[in-house]
Amino acid sequence: MIMPLVLEKPDVYKVNQLNQDNLWKKIIADLFEDFLLFFLPELHAE
Repeated sequence: MIMPLVLEKPDVYKVNQLNQDNLWKKIIADLFEDFLLFFLPELHAE
């Protein structure tokens, strides 16, 4: 059985590195209070 080898060049990825996590963190932070109010109103009141 022949196993294929893949040669990756990590420098290519570093040039255009995006932080795709910040958008989701902002959405969660912005909507968390509304989420609590809708699904757990008794917890939101505290």
